[in-house]
Amino acid sequence: MKGPFLLLNHLVVRPVLREKIKMLLTVTGVALGVAVFLSIRLANLSILDSFKTSLESVSGRATLEVSAGEAGFDELVLPIVREEEGIQRLTPVVQATALVAGTKGEALLVLGVDVLGDAPFRDYKTSDDAVETGSSRPYVDSLMDLLWDPQAVVLTRKFAEAHGFTVGSTLKLAVDEKVLEFKVKALLEQEGLAKAQSGHVAIMDIAAAQVAFNKVGKLDRIDLIVEDSKIPEVIEGLRAKLPPHLTVERPQTRNLQVQKMLNSFQQNLTALSTIALLVGMFLIYNTLSISVVRRRKEIGTLRAVGVTRGQIRLFFVLEAIFIGFLGSLLGLLLALLLARGALETMATTVSSLYIPVHVERITWTPEILVEGLLLGILVSVLSALVPVIEASQVPPKEALQEGAYPLKKPSGYWKISLIGGFLLGLAYLAALQKPPLEDLTRAPDATPVYGYMSALLLVLGVAFLTPAFTVLFNRLVNPLLTWLLKAEGKLAGNYLVQTLGRTTLAITALMTALTMVVGVTIMVSSFRKTVEIWIHETVTGDLIVAPISRFTHGAEAKVPEEFVEELKAMDGVAAVDPVRTLKMRYTARDLKGSPTAPPPQPPADKGRRTMAEIVLASGDLRVVKEYGNLLFLEGDKNKILDQAREKGQALISESFSVKYGVNAGDLLTLDSPLGELQIPVAGVFYSYSTEHGLIVLDRRLFKKYWGDPFVNSFTVYLKPEADLEKVRGEILNRFGETHNMTVITNRTLKENILEIFDQTFAITSALELIAILVAILGITNALLASMLERKREIGVLRAVGATGSQVMRVILYEAGLMGIISHLLSLITGLFLSFILIYVINKQSFGWTIQFFFPLFLIPKSLLIVLVTSMLAGYFPARRAVKLQVVDALQYE
Repeated sequence: MKGPFLLLNHLVVRPVLREKIKMLLTVTGVALGVAVFLSIRLANLSILDSFKTSLESVSGRATLEVSAGEAGFDELVLPIVREEEGIQRLTPVVQATALVAGTKGEALLVLGVDVLGDAPFRDYKTSDDAVETGSSRPYVDSLMDLLWDPQAVVLTRKFAEAHGFTVGSTLKLAVDEKVLEFKVKALLEQEGLAKAQSGHVAIMDIAAAQVAFNKVGKLDRIDLIVEDSKIPEVIEGLRAKLPPHLTVERPQTRNLQVQKMLNSFQQNLTALSTIALLVGMFLIYNTLSISVVRRRKEIGTLRAVGVTRGQIRLFFVLEAIFIGFLGSLLGLLLALLLARGALETMATTVSSLYIPVHVERITWTPEILVEGLLLGILVSVLSALVPVIEASQVPPKEALQEGAYPLKKPSGYWKISLIGGFLLGLAYLAALQKPPLEDLTRAPDATPVYGYMSALLLVLGVAFLTPAFTVLFNRLVNPLLTWLLKAEGKLAGNYLVQTLGRTTLAITALMTALTMVVGVTIMVSSFRKTVEIWIHETVTGDLIVAPISRFTHGAEAKVPEEFVEELKAMDGVAAVDPVRTLKMRYTARDLKGSPTAPPPQPPADKGRRTMAEIVLASGDLRVVKEYGNLLFLEGDKNKILDQAREKGQALISESFSVKYGVNAGDLLTLDSPLGELQIPVAGVFYSYSTEHGLIVLDRRLFKKYWGDPFVNSFTVYLKPEADLEKVRGEILNRFGETHNMTVITNRTLKENILEIFDQTFAITSALELIAILVAILGITNALLASMLERKREIGVLRAVGATGSQVMRVILYEAGLMGIISHLLSLITGLFLSFILIYVINKQSFGWTIQFFFPLFLIPKSLLIVLVTSMLAGYFPARRAVKLQVVDALQYE
């Protein structure tokens, strides 16, 4: 029994512990790859878990809910719902997100509830010191003040302590065009509802909430408690009785909708995070290749005394597993650190673009821990397959000779190039494919699987072409190297080709990392340029007037439309466009307006319609025609706008058109409070404001079917002779303090849009940096292995008079050549990757058209990265080569 363990100790454990620097490089590379991948997974999971916790806390024990999106619905629906058999309990809810005055954008989710009837649905807990009277009272009694006082509100203890509120304090909330004062009557302990939104939640009486939030006669939701067995019957019964714009569904459905909403954003980050893992695979390959070179004599000895090839393979596989295990452990620790930074950036982006989220902790699960450990081990084993086979093929006689590893002339790389060409052909075909399971009911959730596959095949195809490209490049530049860099340059070029197996892997690792930098930089630059052009052409209003809360994402921000006339009457104002936007559910239908067949649903959700969230907007299309500038995919702008306004037709965004297959001339069916509205599509316009789809109606048509008299913001167009700052000042003086309004200029709005854009892509820079760090480790390892293979040659050079500085220059020149080749390959590969990102993945994920733009700064930027990276990577091996003793290098002679 001792034999195998002695061999294991001799071949795996001792070498690993002996080569501390090499092992540190490799384990760090694996750890970084695992850490980047897991940090994005953890951030994604934490955001979704935070929303799920908030949803469950707000929904409480409700098993079904009736809702109509942002627009709300008439409270007369309540008696209709009450009559449905099978409902055990129900309670109405009014909710709004309000800006806390005097804070930097802090918002509260305020729930207006039926104090007497809400106890079966949600848990509330107050304590002795958290109630105004100072006594401990039961639930109903402790919150009874909400019934008597319309200004009474209950906060969570967590929020109150963080912002200096106590029982009896005055809370000021910016609600639409008003700042309302409330009195804090009690504080909730961190249980039940208080856990929602990380404590950013408050409750008040439903009647008071209706008045405060301009929702008199309206509800946002009706929560129901129904036995599980009767849920399908209740859903069917209510849908038959209620207007079509009302949805009846389980609260958990909202969590699934948020997952779908964030799907594309999170998938793209996950795909980028795998680049570091891919680069790490090349590093592991080189590390184990070094192990084979260093231990050739040991392997030869073991083979000579009877150890089988299978046993040799097993020992090296165990070494790979050991490396992967150590890398995974370190990767899990690094992932926790990286996840905190990623979470902060991603949560800010999600709150700006999708839904408000408050995430305070990283969500760890046993599955994530196991995934992290297995990920590093699996990547290590896969990367080790070729070196393992190479180790088992070492001839005992040759290995037992003293001296260096015999260099082999590179051969077979042209055959490998054929594989590369084949993979590139597959990449092209994959890029032409549509997402799987794409139909009208699932298009919003379609994942660009073939787009990701095309990107991977592109990188792998170029990787297989790298050996041939390296040989060809050396043949072309070798004369120039000899002329410029003398003998050192010629030797560097020759060594590059002699150790082709090692160097091309390091080149491929750096090329892969740089390809990510080039491809993503081109995509982001193209997207930004497109957005700049779009906002320059379409954001034409001189001033934007809106409630202050409008610029806090998720906060209520609506004002009566009467402000339009007051703004029009001001000096210098030429026209005013009242803009109203509502998030609503859209049911996927065919082009004739009838619902498409939904995918099979579980029995408990029988009858459920497939819906997705979109944005419905309205404005004065007459003003848009005269002063605005919507960009349409095709057709005359004025004719399209006249058609939409005069004939009551709709305008849809490009993303909506792509996701649902709806085009100009098709019939669109919308669920309105007055029933189904079938409306022709007048035109499709470019819009990058939302990826979920945007429908625009003329305000007259919107008011007719939705009966909504409110406006979110006013786009003000000034007369040519008007003084912008003077008009802005007059509007602020008139409406600023009294109506809680703010006025921003066209320039400021454009700057805010681009700031959000830059924030969205900030995390990609961090992913690029880590991939490059892993690539640096790869080049360092490759040059170390190359130096070991050339130990005899380096000794001969020193013996015939080469100085240490000359040897060092040879190694650094070689590193520089590897960097230049990586740079050339990455520019070409990154260019094609950007095509896939822009025209395939982006189009299928978001439905946007992005105009291609090549940033000229990219070439010097990537070249600088290459030169710094390759020189840093080559310095340590060069120093080690200089210290090599001539006697040791030539001892076999």
